[in-house]
Amino acid sequence: MRKRPRGSVLVEFALASVLLAPALAAMFQLGYSCWVYNALETAVRSGARYASRAAYDGADFDARVRNMVVYGEPEPAADAAPRVPGLAREHIRVEATFHGPMPERVTVGVEQFPIPVLWGAVELRSRPASTFQYMGRLVTP
Repeated sequence: MRKRPRGSVLVEFALASVLLAPALAAMFQLGYSCWVYNALETAVRSGARYASRAAYDGADFDARVRNMVVYGEPEPAADAAPRVPGLAREHIRVEATFHGPMPERVTVGVEQFPIPVLWGAVELRSRPASTFQYMGRLVTP
């Protein structure tokens, strides 16, 4: 059995690392992008679920639902961190379909939020979104 010279192993490693390093970086980036989207889906679903059961009182309703999506609480502390890095209340869309004075359905979605991908960023438009039938009660302000 003949041994290979030590220098050839280093050359092979250098050539392989030129291909492996970008491939590993791409896999990490793709995994992170999937994690961000999954976290957004979970946050939107929990916000829509909260909106379907919360008392409807007009303008404060939207603010509480947005807080629920972004921070996981309807009334977060002043120093609360968002559930998804970079997510802000401005990225959340809350729409209620009314039947008389009460909402019938509540839709919560994400608008204009960039998710990092391999070639830059993909801006989400109306995705992810979740709709629930409203089952709460009307509160007069």
